[in-house]
Amino acid sequence: MGPIGLVAGGRCDGISFGNGLADALTLLERRVGLIDALNVFPVPDGDTGTNLTLTMRVAVQAARSGGSADVGSTMAAAARGALAGAHGNSGVILSQFFHGFARSLEGCDSLDSLRFARALDEGARAASASVDRPVEGTILTVARDAARVALRTAESGAPLVEVVSATAKEACASVERTRGAFDALRQADVVDAGALGLATIFEGIAYSLRGDPLPSECAPATRRPAAIDVDAGQYGYCTEFVLRGSDLVADQIHRDLRVFGDSILAVGDSSMVRVHLHTFRPGDVVEYSSSLGSVHELKIDDMQSQNRRLREHGSLERERVACNLLVIVDGDGFGELFRSLGALVIPDWRQLPVIVATAPVLSGRRMPTIPSF
Repeated sequence: MGPIGLVAGGRCDGISFGNGLADALTLLERRVGLIDALNVFPVPDGDTGTNLTLTMRVAVQAARSGGSADVGSTMAAAARGALAGAHGNSGVILSQFFHGFARSLEGCDSLDSLRFARALDEGARAASASVDRPVEGTILTVARDAARVALRTAESGAPLVEVVSATAKEACASVERTRGAFDALRQADVVDAGALGLATIFEGIAYSLRGDPLPSECAPATRRPAAIDVDAGQYGYCTEFVLRGSDLVADQIHRDLRVFGDSILAVGDSSMVRVHLHTFRPGDVVEYSSSLGSVHELKIDDMQSQNRRLREHGSLERERVACNLLVIVDGDGFGELFRSLGALVIPDWRQLPVIVATAPVLSGRRMPTIPSF
């Protein structure tokens, strides 16, 4: 998108902020390879940038489909979209950041400095609350640091554009402080991938609301981080799905899943819960979840295999973004079937030009292996 800037009076309506989210997505897409390459925590499987990008795409599409000039409605739609389209640990955390942000703006027609800062703070708190064992030096730290500076800047009486710029600047500084924050980052001598992803989103919004053009950087990784060469160990399967039913209790599901693995996230409401965890027993997880409702959008990735491919080939793209099968379908059932086979599924043929323009060229690689259990 081109420069848009703030609406008259220094306040931001839903349309302007929705465009800001779209520009944030564009900047994230330009850095996806770099962010993937930096991914060493919690598992060095090279997919954080991809997961954040896929999550943001659905959030932006949802925000735009609402077509509201009300910033509260725009963010509520973006939060719903992010939850429905969340990919990976980082994508679910981002969806919860948006959820908290949107909750703070319920009923608001436009943003001013204090509303923006308070929404950031609420988003940071919601993101942290969604994680079983929060770790400092990650996306959670950047969210909190950015919100703290935004609040301080807003309370000084600064206009919205200055608050947004200060937020992005502090987010970038916070990312650099994650270097060496814990063993995995110290060993690799890298910053946290999820932290950089969130800072990139803040940067994109700042460029957009200032009316500045986005930088043209593609930011390819010039070398593979050292952590890619670290023995991967046995990581099991990254298991994700949407559980639909009635009277679902996300907190109880979260507690029950602890017996199956770690890196657990279970967020949503009584009718839909988005689940993510790392486990050696994906079949048992699905069996348990099926007793509570119906399992949709099931995705199971062999993290050991992902790490091995990353170390051997330095490939930073994921099969979900660049695979050798692209399918345009009509109907959720067919969509879920082809996704389970590793295809890139497009539910609407009108999205095809956008996806072809933003995704890497489809290659002749083998289809991803579907684990048996």
